[in-house]
Amino acid sequence: MIVSIWRNSHLALAISSFLVLLVACVTGICLAFEPVIQKTAGFKSAALDTLNVGQVIGVVKSTYPDATAIELDDNGFVSVHYTNSLQKEVHDYINPVDGKVLAPVHTQSPFFQWMTAAHRSLFLHETGRVIVGITAFLLLMIALSGIALIIKRQNGFMRFFARMEKRTGAAYYHATFGRLCLIFILFIAISGTYLAVYRYQSPQPKATQHIDENKLTEDPVLNTAEFSVFLKQPFRNVKLLQFPFSDFPEDYYYLQLKDRELCVNQFNGVVLSEVYYSTAYQWQVLSLRWHTGRNSIIWAILLAISSGYILFFIYSGFRITLNRRQGRLKNKWRANQADIIILVGSENGSTFRFGKMVYQQLIRQNQKVYITNLSQYQSFDQAKHLLIMTSTYGQGVAPSNAVKFIDRLKDPKLQPSQKVFCSVVGFGSRAYPDYCKYGSELHELLLGAAWSEHLLPFMTVNDGSLQDFEEWVKAWSEKAGILIELDKNAFKTKSVNLNEFKVLDNSGLNTEQNFIMQLCPTKNNFNKKHIQSGDLLIVYPKGDHRERLYSIGLVGEKIVLSVKLMPGGLGSGYLYVHQKGDIIKAKVLKNSHFHFPKMAKRLIMISNGTGIAPFLGHIYENKRGIPITLFCGFRTWETFNLYKDTLEEAITQGRLGNYCVALSRERQQVRDFINENNKIGLQKYVSHLLVDSGAELIEGIRQNAVIMICGSLAMQKDVLQIIDTLCLNNHLPDCQSLIDSGQILSDCY
Repeated sequence: MIVSIWRNSHLALAISSFLVLLVACVTGICLAFEPVIQKTAGFKSAALDTLNVGQVIGVVKSTYPDATAIELDDNGFVSVHYTNSLQKEVHDYINPVDGKVLAPVHTQSPFFQWMTAAHRSLFLHETGRVIVGITAFLLLMIALSGIALIIKRQNGFMRFFARMEKRTGAAYYHATFGRLCLIFILFIAISGTYLAVYRYQSPQPKATQHIDENKLTEDPVLNTAEFSVFLKQPFRNVKLLQFPFSDFPEDYYYLQLKDRELCVNQFNGVVLSEVYYSTAYQWQVLSLRWHTGRNSIIWAILLAISSGYILFFIYSGFRITLNRRQGRLKNKWRANQADIIILVGSENGSTFRFGKMVYQQLIRQNQKVYITNLSQYQSFDQAKHLLIMTSTYGQGVAPSNAVKFIDRLKDPKLQPSQKVFCSVVGFGSRAYPDYCKYGSELHELLLGAAWSEHLLPFMTVNDGSLQDFEEWVKAWSEKAGILIELDKNAFKTKSVNLNEFKVLDNSGLNTEQNFIMQLCPTKNNFNKKHIQSGDLLIVYPKGDHRERLYSIGLVGEKIVLSVKLMPGGLGSGYLYVHQKGDIIKAKVLKNSHFHFPKMAKRLIMISNGTGIAPFLGHIYENKRGIPITLFCGFRTWETFNLYKDTLEEAITQGRLGNYCVALSRERQQVRDFINENNKIGLQKYVSHLLVDSGAELIEGIRQNAVIMICGSLAMQKDVLQIIDTLCLNNHLPDCQSLIDSGQILSDCY
């Protein structure tokens, strides 16, 4: 509910202000180049920091007897107003050291005058200033609501700038770019709002209003350049110095500094009046400098870029909203007429594409189907099948259009009166610790409902994989007895922008149909630095949308894959036929969540079958000798033998502490077991090893060891249950808390 409120507020603020923001950003980009052009003129004197006011006055009075004022602008340029020999008022930039004219001061160009008027008031004078001020405040609220949404997306404030999983589409770039230029947008919004509000503050008192008339004397007469008030004041603090217009005592020097202004007796330098600027006024001056980019060229350019980003956010924000609304479709059947109900939970509309695809295929099969979002759940009188497709948002919570589902599901008035076959599929990315957590919770919730009958176990779709989705559709179609053939053209093929990898070795099959493949990117084709153990190698065996993912272990410069050749296996068969020297095309998917945890002081690795692959790379990467314990499970000794020498060598090198092996199909006592400190379990699974090593696990958790799990989802479920029980019995944080804190990392399939 909170996410929904923030998102709706974010959208409402954007809609209410985007037209004025559009004008403000375009004009802001143009105006940002004005200080850049001005500063490149190079009229700033290197001696400016060493001069005092008295020295500059002496130079100006001797060079320009008819001078009326001296100015120091935000660029550090000194200019003087004076009357020339032709009795014309002149305004020139000068060198404050010798008084030489550098260039005339030009008034603002008509182009920048026009842009300034549009930016400040939309050519509507005071009314326009009010509108622009309100828009600046709305931009501030948009930025703050955007911060709240990113915090929810990133699972907390401490992960605000943590890496986002690389994806395409407006939603990804909207969030990524939003974080990058957030501080600049806040500066623009806060300063713009303050400038608008300050106009309605009480005016700053003037020093000219508080003259001490008792000090208006002509005695004693001193040299102006030697007035103590001028000699003590660095010239870099000056904004404006106006000369007296006559020789009468009532005329005086008017000096504006950065923090105050003074009126000074023109004869003896006595301070007639001194007024310090209020904090509100100084903030106004500072806001103006920051808002206009007068501080520096770099800041001005950053403001221009940020204004450009705001334009992009206007586009991408509305694109996201459009994508969400495009997911909606008009139902052919009413809710109380449909036999099949499709409920979708989607944060940005992407999951709705999958639901829409199934809906259209079922309609073509003359099925009575109704599709809506999860929050619109109701008592579906005729429903025989309930299909739930949902993503997970933030820290394992419901997406915005599903927040009401659980409450409505528990409402007795909305309970179905007949048995309903239910199937839940979760959408997400394995790069996040709460992968498909919300979908899993719904699956468990429906398991406990008296009216619910489950056709399938809980299944997931990783990173929008059409292949994963096809597997779920095929399984559901077979169980439900309803043929569904997905439209392959509904999604763009992913087999583009592939890289070439050379096969360095193929171990060949053992009796368990396992083999190890070693690859290396071809030269000048792909940067090896872009690959890390724990990443995923994606291959497209048929050159179409169908993809297969394999966990990577990076050992030196070799990519190590552990593969089991499945009967008719599309991916495993494709890899197996490639021998040493062959070239395969694939791409690497970053999986930063499962990279080597560099800050960990101890590691416990748990795998079964081919899930050992990334751990081979992690162990090799352990050059600091962090204590590592590996629990691994295989069917037979022959399969384990593929990795035994590598693990023994790692122990010798100090990169691996010890390992425990479970051989589920091995009956005979295993020989040639080199390191007697390592454990082996016959006819056991990894879960049995963990139960036997419970004390070691508890000790590791207390020492903040990071537990990494890779292998089958069934194994992962058993492992988490064991850890949860151990933690409960030893008064430690539960399993979910360890996952949330990053102490348990998993990449299972």
